[in-house]
Formats: sequence, structure tokens, C-alpha cells
Amino acid sequence: MNKDAPILEFDSDRGAILSPQVFNLQNGGGLPNIAVLCFFQDVLQALAAQGELVVVHHLVSEIGENPVYLYTSGGKPVTIMHPGVGAPLAAGFLEELIALGVTRFVVCGGCGVLDPEIAVGHPVILNGAIRDEGTSYHICRPRAKWIRIHGWYRR
Repeated sequence: MNKDAPILEFDSDRGAILSPQVFNLQNGGGLPNIAVLCFFQDVLQALAAQGELVVVHHLVSEIGENPVYLYTSGGKPVTIMHPGVGAPLAAGFLEELIALGVTRFVVCGGCGVLDPEIAVGHPVILNGAIRDEGTSYHICRPRAKWIRIHGWYRR
């Protein structure tokens, strides 16, 4: 490990001291195993106002309570929530959702692009991201300047 710059430290041991799988917060029920993490708060508020989302749980952090919703699509339940802003908060919420029984995630948010050929509002499916925060250094080696998403989305 590099003691000069703590952000560059990386432990290749995949066994974590704390792991969300160890904690079973389901209390006999749990959440639907599929979740959508939606960064569009206005969409969540509109769906909740229309009665499409039902609050089934709250995750709590220093910013207060964050509702976890149940949404039913085609007769199948889906967990929906806003992941908060910032990688550390989103990672913490993600781990709590895993402990509550969620195993698959879809993230929906906005982004900027540098390619003028891509129109504003055009959907984009990412296959990687440039690192600009510290949370990812806990899951990938620090020498990587960007994170490639492998073919998991094809399953």
C-alpha cells in the first residue's frame, strides 16, 4: 500500500471487513430483488403524488430519511429510490439495499456529453466512467483512470 497518498491505497483481498450480505435486514420480508436507483427527484415526486409509488422503507443518513418505494410494473414489484448525491452516500445506500434483499440494480440519471452529435435528452447507455471521486478506489485498482463496465448488462 502507498502510505503517501491514502486515496491510492488498494487492498486486493475481496473479503471485506463489513459486507452487506452478512447483514440480513429483511425481517422476514425484504424488498423486491430488482431496484431502480433514479436520480430524477421530480419524477419520483410526480409518481408518488399519482399514487404509483408506495413508501415501504426509509434509509437514514446525515441528510435525514430517504424513502424507499415499491412500484409495480406488469404485475412485478420493483424497488425504487433516489440514491442521494455523491458516490459515498450512493454506495452506502446501495449496501443497505443489498442487505434488504436487492440483488440487481438499474441506475437512471442525467449526464453531460462532449460529443456535439448527441442531442440533449438523448438516452445513453454507459459502458464506462472516468474516475473523479474516491469511492471507486475501494473496488478497483488505483492505476485505472476509468472504470469499464463489463458485459453484465447483456444478461
